[in-house]
Amino acid sequence: MRLIDLWLALALISAAVGTAIAPWCRTLQLLGFMFSMDGLGKGITASASSAFILQLWEERAGVPTQCLHFAFGVGALLVPQIAHIRLGNTTSLDNGTHIGLRSIELDNSTSSFVRREGDQIEIAYGIAAGVTLLNALVFLVMLFGLPRPVLSSSRKQQSFKEVCNPASCIKGDKVVGMLIIAFLFLFWGMPIGAERAYGKFIFVYAVIGPAQMAKAQATILETVFWTTFVLGRFLAIVFSNFVSPTKLLIGDLAITVVATSLLAALQQNIYVLWICTAVFASMISPVFPSAIAWANLYIEMTPMATSVAFISSASADFAYSWISGWLFEYKGPPSLMYFMVAYALVSCTFFSVLVILGRLHRSRVHDEVEDEQMEVEAVANGAKEVEMDLMKSN
Repeated sequence: MRLIDLWLALALISAAVGTAIAPWCRTLQLLGFMFSMDGLGKGITASASSAFILQLWEERAGVPTQCLHFAFGVGALLVPQIAHIRLGNTTSLDNGTHIGLRSIELDNSTSSFVRREGDQIEIAYGIAAGVTLLNALVFLVMLFGLPRPVLSSSRKQQSFKEVCNPASCIKGDKVVGMLIIAFLFLFWGMPIGAERAYGKFIFVYAVIGPAQMAKAQATILETVFWTTFVLGRFLAIVFSNFVSPTKLLIGDLAITVVATSLLAALQQNIYVLWICTAVFASMISPVFPSAIAWANLYIEMTPMATSVAFISSASADFAYSWISGWLFEYKGPPSLMYFMVAYALVSCTFFSVLVILGRLHRSRVHDEVEDEQMEVEAVANGAKEVEMDLMKSN
């Protein structure tokens, strides 16, 4: 646990330094290095914080995991608003036009960005870095000044070879272990990739796609997507108290299939675009944390296993964004919705396979409870035998 505290503190410091210095960079090389520090810190923070929660709450980690990822969503929603305030409402272009910050040039004309005198983007970056550094100090205090919680005895230290061995995840069954790890690696990344692809292209799709929205409406639509995304993670916190990760995932994926199918079939209907975008965002947002909680029932989610989940999500982010961009450019805007339908169907298929594999073997938590009960019974039987021996000797 202390090692996780140390990693979290160092990662947050790295992210804070990269964020604070980035707007002051005057060379591309230095800016790239600062972004690398920022990205490295965020990556370690994401995986280590999930591992921290899973080790603390074990099989009851569903709600805390949802809370963690809800905080990610809140940060993603609030930080751009801070930057928006420091930059002002418009940016000036050399052709005299004024467009919103979230708008883009849709034609091939050449425009040059002119920074306004009132812009203070360094302050926005400084605020984000300050909050990050404050969190780093909290973990440093936890590392050096607070007593550590006692973890369950069921969590034993494993060697690197044991951690990497698929047979160790489910009762020594190597084949099932490899299948679950393979499908989990693919499944973990899908909601993250689809979420990022939709969030990046929904504005352009709304403007030049079949709906033909005005830029102002498209900006609001994008805001609705990210707002309902955060709302979905908040609702997942509530439902996780009395709904298992399996049922939560089944409900989310089923509704996602319906929402994406309507988006693909009725692309010219503006009302469908508004409603189904909100539904899609609220349903896709809890999938990743719920998948982490589901995996924790069958695999001991060590920091290494959690890192694999975030490697999967980062890889899917690259892949889905590239595929969506290629389809958008060469096949047209409607392809974005068809791609989302494909995501929903493939996700349902993969999770169905995972549920079947999980039901073939009892959960890891169930086995640990049985082992503990057997240990208690063995101790009780031993105590009875000692008591009988004492009575005989008397």
